[in-house]
Amino acid sequence: MLYKIIQKYWDKRYQGYSHKNKKEIESLQLEKWKYELMRWLPKERTISILDIGTGPGFFPILFTQMGYDKITAIDASENMLQIAQENLVQYGKNSSSVRYLQMNAQELDFEPESFDVIIMRNVTWNLEEPEKAYKSWLRALKPGGQLLIYDANWYSYLDDPAVRSQFEENLKTASREQLEDYWHGEGVDEALIEEIARQLPLTKRLRPAWDLEFLNQFEGIEATVDTELGPKIWSREEELNYAATPMFAIYITKRS
Repeated sequence: MLYKIIQKYWDKRYQGYSHKNKKEIESLQLEKWKYELMRWLPKERTISILDIGTGPGFFPILFTQMGYDKITAIDASENMLQIAQENLVQYGKNSSSVRYLQMNAQELDFEPESFDVIIMRNVTWNLEEPEKAYKSWLRALKPGGQLLIYDANWYSYLDDPAVRSQFEENLKTASREQLEDYWHGEGVDEALIEEIARQLPLTKRLRPAWDLEFLNQFEGIEATVDTELGPKIWSREEELNYAATPMFAIYITKRS
């Protein structure tokens, strides 16, 4: 089953991924992300928030620093959850306000309408059944709630020569500037993740257009996108690593 392969892959990559998250937390990017989230999060600090695919725990750290105190963070990887808790103790404000659960993002084990906000970063592309996942997320969202998705067309260079050319040129520039290569460092098993990506349905889809088309089937759902989010958030290092596959945001509201 592909899910188990993906799970094992991220279990092995947790340390490198955590290293990258820490660089964000210890830089000006932390405040840039807080500004981005403040545009969408309710001001009421007691809302219930679900972070899907928390990884090393980037979002729970931000949320606790911002004063939110009812946060659930899930991930398929046990090692990611462990390091997320360690990072929260180091960087967060109130570690007792976050509960961590090992869970499949495509099959949420929560009651319907459990959360005011559901958020994720770099998750949807990595799912074997994204349609099933979207339905599960919308089911878990309260009426009037927000679903915030940050993602990119990861590994589209596998099928698009133009993207590959830009990708390779960017990494050459990063090397000349002596910046970190996120694609071939931080514990990446390049051959394995590319093999996984080739089997994932969204690798060959143009997003966020695919997401918007899929969401159109649901009544009571409003969705807007920001395809220029990356430059507002990225450091120079991230710009060179990721510009060939730009980050986008999808802001989804479930009407009351």
